[in-house]
Amino acid sequence: MFTNFIISTNGKPTPVEFESLLQHTVESISDEYERNLENISSQAFEVVVEEEMRKAAKKTPFEGTIKLIGKLSFPDIVAKEYYGVEVKTSQGNNWQVIGNSVLESNRIPGVERIYLFFGKTKPPCAVRYRRYEECIYDVKVTHSPRYAIDMDLEPGKTLFDEMGISYDALRESEDPFVPILDYMRRKVPHAEEKWWFGKKGEEIAAPLTMRFWSELKEKEKKNIRTICLANFPEVFGPSSPSKYEKVAAFLVKEYAIVCSSLRDMFTAGGKADLNLDGKCFQKVPKVFTWLDDSETLLGLFEQLEGDAFRHWLREFKKEAEYHLNRKEDTTLTADDLVLYLSSRRIERFGE
Repeated sequence: MFTNFIISTNGKPTPVEFESLLQHTVESISDEYERNLENISSQAFEVVVEEEMRKAAKKTPFEGTIKLIGKLSFPDIVAKEYYGVEVKTSQGNNWQVIGNSVLESNRIPGVERIYLFFGKTKPPCAVRYRRYEECIYDVKVTHSPRYAIDMDLEPGKTLFDEMGISYDALRESEDPFVPILDYMRRKVPHAEEKWWFGKKGEEIAAPLTMRFWSELKEKEKKNIRTICLANFPEVFGPSSPSKYEKVAAFLVKEYAIVCSSLRDMFTAGGKADLNLDGKCFQKVPKVFTWLDDSETLLGLFEQLEGDAFRHWLREFKKEAEYHLNRKEDTTLTADDLVLYLSSRRIERFGE
């Protein structure tokens, strides 16, 4: 599987003209390369697509404007600074593949209409193109939410049809995580237990035998506690009957650990003083003092990469504000904590 971009720099021809260009590209690749697609690498296929698009663009409004951008950009091919082509391949005997991040943080500015150019490299080999949003049927979670693509998807069966929001409205929204997360919660109960968090999407194999939290060594307790803080920002919120339900399910499912007092796992001792950048805040709920522990803080940052951290920080701030606003014996605010976390992260990762 691979991804590349092509960009065009002239005026804006019609979608019909661009689709004609793609159709000619499909036909030329099918005629010249189809028998050899089985052994072609994803990188080589990207080059083939660019070369054949350039040939097909001769004597069209796209001539001289096709350029391969690179795998770190979305889409792979852009024409007239408006049309884009995302190049994908699959070695499976179907037209399905895991696509790009729902956040599209690396999307090329100005590109509004994107197509998929798909090469199936397992016999019978073939190539196709189709509008990008017409092929997206679901969201899959690896280390971040990514679109699931099916070139055979029936009209009216896209993810956006099911969500009741258009692709453009979702991608242009202030926080695409919100409607996606709402969708995942409706689709799969407790989906938030294994959302985009985790270290590079790695799976954790639970032991065969159940263990009690009290039996764990302190190092393992700290590591698991940090993972829970990253996965469940509601732990920083005020008390409620359901506050620790997801944490409990997560511990059993992922680690086969039973904790008879989850509240004590995070807040044993009730309140404590907290020092942030040389300023001391008194009578702070104990859960917030974990943020002043260097190992916990580094582990938290490593669990939450890029946009996942920014989303977590927004959720954390809402929980912290609600919790701290109910306390009259501390001057600590959610803004103090957000500023502290953001500055520590910049010091550590430069972002």
